[in-house]
Amino acid sequence: MPGELWLDLVAWLRGGTPALPEAAREASRGLALLTVEAEADALVGSGQTHGLHDRLAAGGLRSRLTLPAAAHHDLFTGPRFRAALAPRLLAFAACLREG
Repeated sequence: MPGELWLDLVAWLRGGTPALPEAAREASRGLALLTVEAEADALVGSGQTHGLHDRLAAGGLRSRLTLPAAAHHDLFTGPRFRAALAPRLLAFAACLREG
């Protein structure tokens, strides 16, 4: 689990959200970012990935996708990956090449 997600989980359990280190925000400035969540993910809480997306610095191309009714492993393999996620990944990559 990425450290940022762990910090968000601990903060949620404690009732707050820790500040993202300025170094992390600065490093993200101007970078392209695509976050993907599986709506029915039993391993990563709903909103965790997109929440980090919101906390990083704005700048480059930004996009987010939530796969409806998808489980955690649907993000990496199987028919849902091929039908719903792979085309979005390719489109995002194409935008990067164009930009």
